[in-house]
Amino acid sequence: MDDRRQPVEEEGEVGRRIGPYRIVRLLGRGGMGAVYLAVREDEFEQRVALKLIQSGLDSAEVIRRFHVERQILARLEHPNIARLLDGGTTGEGLPYFAMEYVEGEPLDRYCDRHGLTTRQRLELFLQVCSALEFAHQNLVIHRDLKPGNILVDASGTPKLLDFGIAKLLRADLSTRRDDTVPGRRPMTLRYASPEQLQQAPLTTASDIYSLGVLLYRLLTGRLPCRLERYGYPRLMMAVCHDEPELPSEVVARAEEIETPDGEVLRLTPEEVSRRRDGDPRTLRRRLKGDVDSIVLKALRKEPRHRYPSVEQLAEDVRRHLGGLPVSAREGTLGYRAIKYVRRNRWGLSTLALILLLVVGFTTALWLQLSETARARDRGERVTAFLEDLFRASNPDAELTARQVLERGRRELAAGLEDEPEVRAALLGTLGRVYVNLGDYDAAEELLSESLALVRRRHRGDHPTLAKAINDLSAVYVFQGRYAAAEPLLREAIAMRRRLGQSADLIKPMNNLAAVLVNRGELGEAEELYRQGLRLRRDRLGDEHPNVATSLRSLATVLLARGDLDEAETLLEEALAIRQRVYGERSTAAASVLSSLGRLYLARGDYDGAEWLFDQVLAIRRQRLGEDHLFVALTRKDLASVLLARGDLTTARLLIDQALAALYRLRPADDADVAEAESVLGAILAAAGRLAEAESCLLAAYRTLDAKRGPAVTATREARRRLAELYRVWGRPDPLEAAPEVAGQR
Repeated sequence: MDDRRQPVEEEGEVGRRIGPYRIVRLLGRGGMGAVYLAVREDEFEQRVALKLIQSGLDSAEVIRRFHVERQILARLEHPNIARLLDGGTTGEGLPYFAMEYVEGEPLDRYCDRHGLTTRQRLELFLQVCSALEFAHQNLVIHRDLKPGNILVDASGTPKLLDFGIAKLLRADLSTRRDDTVPGRRPMTLRYASPEQLQQAPLTTASDIYSLGVLLYRLLTGRLPCRLERYGYPRLMMAVCHDEPELPSEVVARAEEIETPDGEVLRLTPEEVSRRRDGDPRTLRRRLKGDVDSIVLKALRKEPRHRYPSVEQLAEDVRRHLGGLPVSAREGTLGYRAIKYVRRNRWGLSTLALILLLVVGFTTALWLQLSETARARDRGERVTAFLEDLFRASNPDAELTARQVLERGRRELAAGLEDEPEVRAALLGTLGRVYVNLGDYDAAEELLSESLALVRRRHRGDHPTLAKAINDLSAVYVFQGRYAAAEPLLREAIAMRRRLGQSADLIKPMNNLAAVLVNRGELGEAEELYRQGLRLRRDRLGDEHPNVATSLRSLATVLLARGDLDEAETLLEEALAIRQRVYGERSTAAASVLSSLGRLYLARGDYDGAEWLFDQVLAIRRQRLGEDHLFVALTRKDLASVLLARGDLTTARLLIDQALAALYRLRPADDADVAEAESVLGAILAAAGRLAEAESCLLAAYRTLDAKRGPAVTATREARRRLAELYRVWGRPDPLEAAPEVAGQR
């Protein structure tokens, strides 16, 4: 948050403690809440942006919506999104939450103050696109994109603020005259889409329009529809009906504009270009053509005529920066040939070579254009379908992510049969979101059908087919169905290699390594993880969060092989990266802490393991809610530590809580359930309840042996517990003769 956004102080709140936070000063206020700078004063000292719901707006429905939105925000862990850190209830029973406090300045002000070139502004804009695309993939629409909600910190990293809460609490809570429109949804009129002004149902296309306004502002210093020219009524009509001027033409003209603070500035071509590319002619040349077309496509009045997704907008920007043709312009042969010549101008020294190039590419380009047209049509159909999912019978209705997905599944059940490519794309999109939600059975159903459709469309190697194969194989890995996953993973890896897509090898390689780990083939698994780590370090550098993922995966194998020292070194590096990128109390950091807890348990450091799992449980309960798979699994891990310490009473309490949740969340024969039942059996055995322990351990061992195989650590541990039970009981071991067991003992 920018300290300068709102100077108003509320003396009554300054100094007040809310949970572990002490309020320092007001940052902003709006119709439904306030945002304060606060300081956490316990063992985690930090400054936060604390958001409170105002008294009088504490209905059950508002509180319910607040908690739903907080769960959505908890999933949005991205380097360019301000993190949700904490949440709770005030002494008056009203909810609050704490967000990352971003010390920075609004995006447009940062660009102007540092004199960023057009290219540098586009590169910064791509980071914003990455954050917004991540949110859209999680079914979150921002609704209020503008420079004030995108702050750039001292390192030059933009941070997107206030996702998914525009109907509850707005972070830009100033009283400037362009901030709100009386009687309408919260919005910033200058950056609002036509459908926002018309009170129509909002989709991701609304955010794409606002991105277009933002990009127009960054490149020209102006907005496409300007308040000082029209006034409110005429401005609303202009946004909905008038086509904006080309950016390359606007920057060539001198005019007066009004800033959001009410200041009138006179912009001249020299002033605008001085802050960007040096002189007016250069700036205009760099905007003319591709950039004009990209911006205007994002600003189309009809949502279906804009880019189908933020990723496709970003891809056009990347292609422009790389000198490649962009989809926003007509794909004429002449245009594409010119782009090729510009990229290769030093190698094309004669007109004859240029003509040869044009002739030689004629057929290929015609085919490419045909494929591009099909892709555009397919993208528009996908966009139209997804837009429908966001609509409810009541435009103001609040839908959770799962409700939106279930609606999509119902509509896809008997729809788009005559458009298999569109159907496959939608099945894949919905399936991947179900994976993010942890509903692997629903994901498998959708992704299986998607893969079947893609296979019928692409008989040979194709990137779309490789992705569909990898998506389904990943679900099989999450389900513990390793035998089903392995052939698909090997097929995806071989196809990616034949296609020359080394960057896309990492995920299937890591998933195959996970399969091999669970089959006990640790040597090949370790080599795959090391290859993936090298690829990621080479491509992304040492500080990228994906590098942390590879470090943790490799550490898991080393832990299984007994190399605890190297595993600990890798996990500490992974933890440092994730805490730096996502925050100390993020779920991403918690997953590494969980791995460290298992390492400490294997080392016999029960105090350290208990402390780590306590931290993981606190973070996951806060961020994910009580009824989440990861919370249940953490309770199971903590119960294992307390069992090892001999605290059977607390261990039993924890494992009962874990199993109660697992029985709700997973099928009865699920491997995660069996792992928890194995711990319960060990607790019963330690308490001397041997008959009950035998029943529990036998069922757990048989499920794990069938689902995950005899070589998996959890299966071997269940078998070891059974053997120890029969030894203490003085009874013969009925599984003693089983060949797969005999080999393990």
